[in-house]
Amino acid sequence: TGGENYHTDFGMWDYVRGHEGDPWRLREDPSWVGTPALPATEGWVHRGYDTSRTWFRDEADFPGPRTMQATADWLDRNAGHHDRFFLFVD
Repeated sequence: TGGENYHTDFGMWDYVRGHEGDPWRLREDPSWVGTPALPATEGWVHRGYDTSRTWFRDEADFPGPRTMQATADWLDRNAGHHDRFFLFVD
């Protein structure tokens, strides 16, 4: 879970993996050829994101664009089914 567990106050949430210190992937992508470059950073927090980044190939693979795409998809699926709703994107 993300967001310091603020998600528990909502009826539904969707967590997009790969942000900042999220240890989403355990190993670098074996087909990775150097882009994006891994920084010379030590430690669990930086290493988790650095490892995950090797799996990102273009802009749409990064967490920010994936979050916005998930938001647009949610709106397409759900907005027409409710008179009112509160959508919080973090």
